[in-house]
Amino acid sequence: MGSVLRPGHEHAFKTDFGRVLHGTLYPGEAAGERAVVLLGALAAPQRYLRHVARDLAAAGYGVLTFDYRGIGASRLSGDPRTNLDDWGEDVRAALAEARALFSPRRLLALGHSLGGMLLGHSGAGECVDGALLVGATHARPAHYGGVARLKVEAAYRILPPLARALGELPGWAGLRTPVPRDAIVQWSRWGKRGRFERWNGASSEGAFASLRGPLLGVAVSDDADAPVAAVDALLGKFRRAGVRRERLEPRPGERIGHFGLFRADAPVWLRRRLRAWLAELAES
Repeated sequence: MGSVLRPGHEHAFKTDFGRVLHGTLYPGEAAGERAVVLLGALAAPQRYLRHVARDLAAAGYGVLTFDYRGIGASRLSGDPRTNLDDWGEDVRAALAEARALFSPRRLLALGHSLGGMLLGHSGAGECVDGALLVGATHARPAHYGGVARLKVEAAYRILPPLARALGELPGWAGLRTPVPRDAIVQWSRWGKRGRFERWNGASSEGAFASLRGPLLGVAVSDDADAPVAAVDALLGKFRRAGVRRERLEPRPGERIGHFGLFRADAPVWLRRRLRAWLAELAES
């Protein structure tokens, strides 16, 4: 760890092919025992992960968050041709960086939404000792119902042509921040074709078997972006992992949704549950 002491320390690192990624380190006191890399959602710069990262660092974890190339602080490392294979490479680089920095006895991944898909698609499951996936889905329209299904189908139909026309999907299109063109095109293919594929069309579903440790998948009952059926379908892809499923129910008057766990005002019981899940994985 060297002189890196304070939580929230900016940290740049490179992929195997020399792309520079920008991350943030949160070195907890027990980082040599347990560390976790947070894998973020589509079109969501790492800043939204900071509240959970600080909480976990205070509990002793070494934590690394980062932006995929073309997103947030790593935006200059991307171009229109950046696709989800590239982001899978970024996942592997971040996991390798965390292991090199913290030398933990147990290295875990916490994948939110697209982050869970990328962990499987990249084959990076072989790099971790366990994983927690929150709201991570196999986003086929068939796994959605009612208005949510119509929204998913519309996104797959409208967003790729828009990204192709503009060279990227602009933030005003509904995903909050610009996203590289080919990342959006490949993401929509996964949903429309009902399988995970590399950019060249070859199946990547076999890569999910690289995770052989414990895997805990969490669905939130009021998360319209990640219904239980879609979460369960993704977990089924990790056929060699020790899979366990959890379902979160908001308490009366609460709203969790797709990002609630990561908000600054997340309920205390919810953060406590997250820490308990990771502690269980760290001891498995």
